[in-house]
Amino acid sequence: RRKSSDQPLLDAISAAAIARISDCLPQELSNLSWALATLQVSDTTLLDAIAAQAIAKIRDFSEQHLANTAWAFAALGYLHRPLMNAIASEALRRIMSLEPQGLTNLVWAMATLGIRNDPLMEAIAAQAIRLMPQYIPQDLGNTAWAFAKLNVEHLPLFEAIAAQAMSKLSSFIAQEITNTAWAFATLAIHHGPLLEAISAESIRRLREYDPQALSNTAWALATLGVLDSPLMAAISAESIAKLRHFLPQNLGNTAWAFAKLAIQDFNLLHAISSQSIPKLREFRAQELSNTAWALAKLGFRHGPLMDALASESIKTISSLNPHDLSGMAWSFATLSYQDHTPLL
Repeated sequence: RRKSSDQPLLDAISAAAIARISDCLPQELSNLSWALATLQVSDTTLLDAIAAQAIAKIRDFSEQHLANTAWAFAALGYLHRPLMNAIASEALRRIMSLEPQGLTNLVWAMATLGIRNDPLMEAIAAQAIRLMPQYIPQDLGNTAWAFAKLNVEHLPLFEAIAAQAMSKLSSFIAQEITNTAWAFATLAIHHGPLLEAISAESIRRLREYDPQALSNTAWALATLGVLDSPLMAAISAESIAKLRHFLPQNLGNTAWAFAKLAIQDFNLLHAISSQSIPKLREFRAQELSNTAWALAKLGFRHGPLMDALASESIKTISSLNPHDLSGMAWSFATLSYQDHTPLL
């Protein structure tokens, strides 16, 4: 973790690097951006200088330097579109030379920055399929996540990912398992054998799952309409034990998942309701709507939470889209809860 006492040194390095940036070779530009990302130093002046030099020297970058530079800018959340366009064009030209880690870092960067370049995605998919036996669990999970994040449904790629994932699932960490499940669910790809393998592996290792992993697993199963009662019961128990660490999105998605699968787990719903009340100001409109919908769908009337949901929704009523607004009204009407007539 970076200390505040490191700042003078980092400032000095930044100033010196900017002064000499035109002398930097591609490897040095790549290493510099990687170091900034690793230290989480978002020095936009230096990043702009690196980008300008990288664009000018892009033909001299190795495949690894292209991918690492893209990864670094994405890890910092810094979208420099001309640089990313230059990297995409050069990577597309040399796609057959990219290895699994480079392909994964590149597609992860594009997805993280929200850049969908269809020719590049098609080329990455084709090369990934060719190299799929070499993919490690992290590459499999991140590649699936990236394609889903950009809403690119490439069925041959996902078939190849599924086959490799099933043979290596015991080597996946929790995040890689849930990223894979989330990706297939997001793209509505129902791969039965993979889902069965993910369910079996999840129930075996559920204690390793953090709140995000628990809620993502429940959300993925519900989205694909997979009712695995033993796994959902285990997710419920594990979620209740860790519920104080759940973020609003985790709370809303978990409640939504159980309601979507029509699982009336009132112990879980009561715990989610109690945890949601003090965090309700942090809920986005969709999370407010999802939570209210889940309670109504399962016929679970929690007065204090409904009071709080109504009050919070009144405050944010202008930010509710038509879907969330109608969903909220339906939820309160279904529960015959009319104490807050200003909302209804």
